[in-house]
Amino acid sequence: MRSPSGFRLLKPPSVDWQALTRTSLAVTVITVLVWLFAEGESLQTVTVSVPVRIEAGDSGFGVRTGGAELSVVRLEVEGPSATVARLRSEGGEPVLIVPDAAVAGISPEPGSQAVDLASALSDRLGLSASGVRVVSIDPREVEVEVVRLVDVEIPVVPILPDGFAGQIVSVDPPTVSAVMTEQSRDDLVESGDSALALPTDRMLAGVLPGRSERLNQVPLRLPDAVRSDPFLRPSSSFVSVVVRVNERRVKAELRAVPIRVLVPAVLSREFAASPAGGADTIDRVEVSGPVGLIERIEAGEIRVYAIAKFDATDVGPSDEQEVTAQIQFSPFDPELSPLSFVSEPREILVRLLRRPRPAGTGTDGLP
Repeated sequence: MRSPSGFRLLKPPSVDWQALTRTSLAVTVITVLVWLFAEGESLQTVTVSVPVRIEAGDSGFGVRTGGAELSVVRLEVEGPSATVARLRSEGGEPVLIVPDAAVAGISPEPGSQAVDLASALSDRLGLSASGVRVVSIDPREVEVEVVRLVDVEIPVVPILPDGFAGQIVSVDPPTVSAVMTEQSRDDLVESGDSALALPTDRMLAGVLPGRSERLNQVPLRLPDAVRSDPFLRPSSSFVSVVVRVNERRVKAELRAVPIRVLVPAVLSREFAASPAGGADTIDRVEVSGPVGLIERIEAGEIRVYAIAKFDATDVGPSDEQEVTAQIQFSPFDPELSPLSFVSEPREILVRLLRRPRPAGTGTDGLP
């Protein structure tokens, strides 16, 4: 096509605006990615607080720190911005440092040692592999003591509380396993002590006399030789005990127990005897026994006597004298044999008065 002046007119080229837009977006995205990569790879220094817990784990050792318990370590680290930012955002669960020969930290050998916290945390957090360097750390190290632990079987001895007459039929388990230090094990062997299974009064209250019953969750008391061990870990704090209670026993206080003086047979015709001082009873005699028997005594169905006994060789020639007599409570009554008298033994003074001789007899009472 020509113009009126005779020049040829050229058609303007067409533009692909969609392709141009796609190219511009691609360039922008690549630019942003390059910037982000460069920003992530740039070095940055930050300070982070890392929660730490030092413990034995499943190593078979016990670990204790020399001073105050360590809970937080302050780290100043330098590394790629993205990595240190991630390290800064983490935090919550403590980093465990346990005896382990495979990584830096606590050596699994008994004795005292200084733990290099920079190396221990660097290994466990993977800092070196991520290009992160520890600039400073506080504290730098911590003193620990590593002790070897052993597993010991402790025999269990069940003990019934005072006031109950019965038998232990069985205890399950008969031993309790406990983890402790070697020193505690040696102390236990030297003492010869056992763990005690101690059924409580409340547990035994429902056991009927003459019957066997299993008591569960009976508390254990570990031997004194090991109880102070900070690493002591028993497998259980309870056992089961099968107990047979004969009859429940109770304590009581008897008032005004009558005194009966028992004169030796060779002197019974020659002397009359009575408690010296005029008192013919003993007050406040403490006893324990089967509940049924105590109830009958308190109801007055059965009498308890204090029998005063002395030896004939203690008696002199005087017509009136005092001798010391030993007290026994109802020694000849088989029905009272289950009683235990807290007040025994006792002594009282007995007044002896020679009986008048019949007329026409000698000093021996014969014609």
